[in-house]
Amino acid sequence: MSTDPTSLLLSYDEKIILSIKTSKGQFHSNIIPTQYYTYDSSIVSPIRTTTKLLCVLVLFLTLFIVLLSSILWIIFTTNLPMSDFNIEQTTMSTESSTESIISIQMSTNDITLTTSVLDNNTQTTYSTTEVIHEELTRKVLFIVADGIPADVIENVSIIHMKRIQDIGAYTRAYVGGEKRMYTETPTISSPGYMSLLTGTWGNKHNVYNNHVRNPNYHYKNIFRLLKEQQPEKKIGIFSTWVKNRVKLIGESLPEAGNITFDYKFDGYELDRITYPRDKYARHIFHIDERVTNETTRCIRTDAPDLSWVYLEYTDDMGHFYGDSEPFIRSVLSLDKQIGRIWQAIEYRMKYFNEDWLLLITTDHGRDAKTGREHSRQSIRERTTWIISNTKEMNQYFYDFQPGIVDILPTIARFLNFTIPIESERELDGIPLIGNVSLTNPVIHLNGSALNISWTMLNNIGNVSIWISEKNLFRKGLMDNYTLISTVPIDQQMINIDLDNYSSYFFKIVLEGQFNSVNKWIFRPWYRNQTIS
Repeated sequence: MSTDPTSLLLSYDEKIILSIKTSKGQFHSNIIPTQYYTYDSSIVSPIRTTTKLLCVLVLFLTLFIVLLSSILWIIFTTNLPMSDFNIEQTTMSTESSTESIISIQMSTNDITLTTSVLDNNTQTTYSTTEVIHEELTRKVLFIVADGIPADVIENVSIIHMKRIQDIGAYTRAYVGGEKRMYTETPTISSPGYMSLLTGTWGNKHNVYNNHVRNPNYHYKNIFRLLKEQQPEKKIGIFSTWVKNRVKLIGESLPEAGNITFDYKFDGYELDRITYPRDKYARHIFHIDERVTNETTRCIRTDAPDLSWVYLEYTDDMGHFYGDSEPFIRSVLSLDKQIGRIWQAIEYRMKYFNEDWLLLITTDHGRDAKTGREHSRQSIRERTTWIISNTKEMNQYFYDFQPGIVDILPTIARFLNFTIPIESERELDGIPLIGNVSLTNPVIHLNGSALNISWTMLNNIGNVSIWISEKNLFRKGLMDNYTLISTVPIDQQMINIDLDNYSSYFFKIVLEGQFNSVNKWIFRPWYRNQTIS
């Protein structure tokens, strides 16, 4: 074989002696290449520089394939996590006096490869460095901690949640829809959960109390949307209340999409032997502990792609004691439980090449007078909060007050699945990550004059205004939307004449480059009528 470095390639019978020195020890392997590469320098002389480089690149590719196969063999046979594996130096030598020095650094999702090929006869060296980006598997877990007002979470020493907040972000949020408007929703647990799960307010999902008698499953929940788009994904629920799964999600119900949870740990409130009831709800604390333990175990071993954790004890202490020391202690206990869940997520991110989005929120606040009650529309009952581990929150998250309905589109965007247009037009939420075009639509109908304005968050593209005169979606049918105008987004307003529309009710959708917002508009005498 020629000593020209461009012909220092490998034949079928030439053995490679591979020595890999890593942060976990030293490994050796003898490899017989499976491909035949030669370059005869006597055919073209002198060899052009570009041809030499091309041949060296072929050599690098061959060496890289051999090396990568060896690395994978080492990792799988020694059970080394990828993120904890650094190759300090690798030496490949062949019988034709070539030597390749390769170093690799592996982070969570990047591999930096440096290769140097040395011909020992001519002492000629060729080197190259490249970074290989490896996609992380994205997963989401959201936690609903029951009944904690924003002022409490901001003033209690929550060590673990504060740590997550310092890594990521915190904001005040709200529940309850738009006060004294058609979206107004009681500040009660089940309506709050359903607003989170569907990205809509009570006028759409139709849950107004904890009885959950007639939810409208046409407004699809986040688990159903994910399963319909990516059925191979795994979903989990960890909850004190079994009704969260069987009524709100509607597991296995045909009208709710026949979805089934891959991992489910709930219904413990029905087990009165293991968790006998006491008048101060201490059994709920023990159930929350069970829910926390099952969550951490399942995350570590199975890691569902999308999970919901519900913890109840804080709300019970609020009802019993109001704003009090026992209530504060329940929040501190909750913080420890969330700390254990976060440790499990950190474990997965460190060892399993995963990127997790954690969202923690509450379903309602408490009354300002005693702290024992909730259900109405006072500022303290409506004002909630969101904590997340991501620093990728957008302008809307920081400059506005997000709603609980914003969590669904945030999860969908993080998991990178598309919400069908008919469902997207119904969403009352806006993504908290990534680009957002517009928010805060303000629409007035004066006679036949429709006055529309919006707040622009990104000046790219246009706004398309769509109108439907019926609400067939609530019955599971498709609405017939008509495009009535398209204007530059920075115009931020438009006036439209509705002389040609005879309906007393309109659904208006403003569609921007990155998100849509919607409003219902009623003629004054139609507001209290049935929408068909």
